[in-house]
This record gives sequence, structure tokens and C-alpha cells, in this order.
Amino acid sequence: NKIMAQCSSEVTHLLTKFSEALAKVITALNEPNLRKLREAYHFVENVDKQSDRLKSNVNSVINKLEDSSIENGHFYVQMVDHLRGLSNAVMYIAKPSFDHIDNNHKPLIQVQTDELTDLVRMIRSFITEARTTINKGQYEDLDKLALDQQRILKFIDTYRKNQVKRI
Repeated sequence: NKIMAQCSSEVTHLLTKFSEALAKVITALNEPNLRKLREAYHFVENVDKQSDRLKSNVNSVINKLEDSSIENGHFYVQMVDHLRGLSNAVMYIAKPSFDHIDNNHKPLIQVQTDELTDLVRMIRSFITEARTTINKGQYEDLDKLALDQQRILKFIDTYRKNQVKRI
């Protein structure tokens, strides 16, 4: 279906943009480079607006779908919801990162930089897998993605605990 192909393309495009945005923010934070962080934050804002537009247009997209694509339409709605959640998460990283450097706080220590770099690598790998799943229409791989997501969340929990111990 042409409409679902376009929807998949939009979702995978935004996933790519979020991956890029996250990498830009963390790289600028790790350096620390206020100019690059400002640019990264504006990039994140732009991607956030794009995901918001997708969310705003969900009803019109669903109305255009053929009856045979309704199940895929449900998947599309879920993906757009997840994109909005991803957008909020990346904004939640970008803004405090920018504020941290803009307020002349101390730069991150090496272990923090290493943990963030590892986390970004894991998230970018996850996003690549998600894009592949969507592009190939291999929705049976969603269980594997859910397991990968849980693994990432465990790493985040571990990194948070490590950070608390450093305080």
C-alpha cells in the first residue's frame, strides 16, 4: 500500500534524525562545546516539531488507509506514539545538557563520558534495528526489539546508580 510505504518512510526518517540528534547532543556535551550543543539543541527542536506534525496527522492518515491496511494503521499509530515519547526523551536530554554547559558547570568526568558514549551506541544500534524491522516489514521481530529495549533500560538504571554513588 502506497500510504503505508510513505508512513514507514516518515517513521524511519525520523528515527534516523533522532539517532543523529542524540549523538550530536552527547558529543557536544562530552567535549564540552556550547556552540555545538546549542546547534544540537536546535536540531532536536526541529526533529521534535517533525514528530509532532506526524502525531497531528495520524487521523487523516488512518482515514486514507484501505480496509486491508487497518492492522498496519494500528502499528503506525503505535510507532508515532513511540516517536513522540522518543522526542520527549531526547528533549529531556538536550535541554539540561545545554543548560549544564551554558551555566559553566564542571565538564563531565571520563567515566561519565564513557557511560554516555556506550549508552548512545546502544540506543543508535537499537534505532538501526527498529528501522530495519520497519523497512522490511518484519513485525515478528518486535519481541526482539522489546528485549533490546529492556536491556538498554537496565543499563540506564545501572548508570544512574553509578552516578548516585559518585555524588
